Amino acid sequence: MRRLILSLLCGLFAIASVTRPAECQTARPESGVRVRILLAGGGYVVGRLLAPPGDTLIARGSFGRVFRIPRGHVAQLQVGVRGSRTGSTFAGIGIGLLAGAALGAAIGPSISGPPDAVFDENFERTMGAMLFGTVGGVSGGIVGYNTGGTRWRDVPMSASVGMRGAWLSVAF
Repeated sequence: MRRLILSLLCGLFAIASVTRPAECQTARPESGVRVRILLAGGGYVVGRLLAPPGDTLIARGSFGRVFRIPRGHVAQLQVGVRGSRTGSTFAGIGIGLLAGAALGAAIGPSISGPPDAVFDENFERTMGAMLFGTVGGVSGGIVGYNTGGTRWRDVPMSASVGMRGAWLSVAF
């Protein structure tokens, strides 16, 4: 039974550890993308970029308000990239499963009944871990699915697009 549980946990870790491929990096954001403009004096503005970055950044914020921010007041420009719901769902399942199984193994013997019960303590721990692990995995998956939000990626503010070099390294 222990080998089965360990095999399932190892398989879950293998699935949860799959990462997304590297995202494409652009030299300049295009009009219409979601941006976060970090201001030099502190604070930030989130909105849709109306024009490519020049001397002034023009973005439409919430409720249709248009922001015109001079380039000198901008500390950093970031582009919003939608997060992966799949990755956060599997991470939530894994965390919920482990937390629920640990809780179930810890409190399984105490909630099973009187000390002279028919089942031994190891069986009660296993059943508690399975029951609470299942509940934790399902609830963790739901929470993980709903938290797959926006991830912010830094973008250079340069007006010119330069060539980027690529290196290939092979080692044996």
